[in-house]
Order: sequence, then structure tokens, then C-alpha cells
Amino acid sequence: MLAIKQGGVTIFVPNEKAFKKLGKQKRSQIEDPRNLEIREKMGSYHIIEEESISAVQLAIEDWIPVGRSKSGGFLGWGAKEDGDIVIGPDAKILQSFNVEGSFVHEVNDLVSPLLLWRYCDQLRIL
Repeated sequence: MLAIKQGGVTIFVPNEKAFKKLGKQKRSQIEDPRNLEIREKMGSYHIIEEESISAVQLAIEDWIPVGRSKSGGFLGWGAKEDGDIVIGPDAKILQSFNVEGSFVHEVNDLVSPLLLWRYCDQLRIL
């Protein structure tokens, strides 16, 4: 359970489209009880407990891997920054809310590293 400290927290909340984008197989892996530890690890990347951080601060300060989204180019070469903030591998902040001193950022993808998927059990649940 997350204990909210005096300074608040920052939470990155993937929206419904983010989970649909994962596909049925990855959603099954997340829900599989054998992957509880991985699910908790993925969740930990979506919370910064130390402080409440706005989208502007994320762009300026070094809290988590943050970059700018790029468009165009070929296989990444020649792509131009379009100005959107990207958190983790691909998540863009869509909206931000200040809730009682804590920031909640709606994102369009998971913030956790893609590498964590390697550790999920590959068994299918029917």
C-alpha cells in the first residue's frame, strides 16, 4: 500500500487504450498470479513516492527517463522532435491532475521498461 507523504506523490496512470494496445496475451500475463512479482515491479515504475512532480518539472529535471517524442524519418534516422514529453520507453503524458498536492499523469502507455516482459511466464491461460 502506498503511504502518501507530506510532499505528495507522482503517479503515472496508463489509460484504457494503453491496456488494449498491450494485446490479449500480455494482459493475460499481467493478470497471471505467477507473475505477481513482475506486476509489482511494473507498478513501481508508475509511482514516484518522494515528491509531487508536474509535467513541466519532468521535462526539466532528471527524475525518470524523459525525452521528447519524435516523428518522421526512417527507422529513427532524421526524425524531428514534436514537443510531446515521453516517459519511459514510449508513454506520453495526455493529461495531468493535481489531486490534494499529488500529481496524477494520464499516460498512453506503460512507463515500465520493456525488458520486464521477458520475465513473465510464457504459459497461456485459457
